[in-house]
Amino acid sequence: MVNILIGLLQNRIFLICIFTWFISQLIKFFIYYVKHKKFHFRLFTDITSGGMPSSHAAIAAALATMVYREEGISTVFLITLAIIIFIIHNALLLRKHFGDQAKILNTVLQHARVKGFQKNQRKEYIGHEPLEVFTGLLLGLAMALLFY
Repeated sequence: MVNILIGLLQNRIFLICIFTWFISQLIKFFIYYVKHKKFHFRLFTDITSGGMPSSHAAIAAALATMVYREEGISTVFLITLAIIIFIIHNALLLRKHFGDQAKILNTVLQHARVKGFQKNQRKEYIGHEPLEVFTGLLLGLAMALLFY
């Protein structure tokens, strides 16, 4: 187990992916502060979804870019590309459907006046807007080109 951890911490691709996530969350942190005039530290402690830029898209783009630079068009690169397509689909479409379902569930529960509903209200904004995903992809590409 220790050898795996040491291997990860010595792996440049892994470290750049972690750094890309951190920068993405830092950007979200400052955007939140500018909009709401208060700090939202949970952006660093929770695995949150949504927001500008998409951290998932940023990490995926950074990973694919580094794999391409390392191996060219190879099987590993094509697998990474397939993962990016899945992540983008998930961020844009699948999560939107989850949010739509949460909105319906919240409406039903609110009309039924379920006891304790306000505490357990389902999160309705789960996915990303296309601009958030596109910005995440650009951020990941830039991070990989700058640091790899």
